[in-house]
Amino acid sequence: MKEFYRSGEIAKICECSPDTLRHYERHGLIHKPLRSENRYRKYPKETIHRVKQIQAALKIGFTLKELSKIFNIRDHDGVPCKNVRDLAGIKLQQLQKEIEQMLATREQLQQLIKEWDKLLKQKGPDVRAGLLDELVHKEIGIRRNSILKRRIK
Repeated sequence: MKEFYRSGEIAKICECSPDTLRHYERHGLIHKPLRSENRYRKYPKETIHRVKQIQAALKIGFTLKELSKIFNIRDHDGVPCKNVRDLAGIKLQQLQKEIEQMLATREQLQQLIKEWDKLLKQKGPDVRAGLLDELVHKEIGIRRNSILKRRIK
């Protein structure tokens, strides 16, 4: 392996763009590279591993800001492992909530489609059924029921 790589080489190896590398650099995720005599960026080979870490962490929900803090701790000989674990736990909880919301939305859509199919059969193919209007009326009814339930409690 080479000791230094140009941004295009790192980008190709890591399957990203040179702009992405500059973006990571601005966020403090990778160190500012040395410059060659002709002003090309020269990244150390360790940058490849760092970029792959960033990409893997982004895929599971870490943000650039979070990663910047983590890498800053690491780069100053700190131990961010507990922070990383805690953040992952929070991300898992958030993901679980999103899944629950998506499942509830799926059920609502399934029910709505059944209702719309009935309405479409009643109206016939050449008559406007007002499906989106029905959706608004249904939403208003849901909000009213929610408000009433809160008042009763």
